[in-house]
Amino acid sequence: MWCDCPIVCSNTTSLPEIAGDAALLVDPRSSEDLAHAMSRVLTDTATRQALIEHGRRRVSGFSWQEFAGGCVRPASSANAPQRVGLPMAALLRISIVTACL
Repeated sequence: MWCDCPIVCSNTTSLPEIAGDAALLVDPRSSEDLAHAMSRVLTDTATRQALIEHGRRRVSGFSWQEFAGGCVRPASSANAPQRVGLPMAALLRISIVTACL
């Protein structure tokens, strides 16, 4: 959504809550559902554009500052050790870049 890509994701766990109407939700155990949704995104221009537009609106409800604060506050309040030797800011940058790949 953040990268203006149409989203196909699982209809389980917290993904439907996060995706809202900005994704085609599929049963992760059904290869047929996944194939059908991917085909729709690739071949149906109206569906693809609608998902992109809904995604743009959906991401406006999220912010990197809130996400980062939610990650840093608990770690800093607990004085968590640096397990891999990277500062928290570097770990957050890695997570953010990975999320947009």
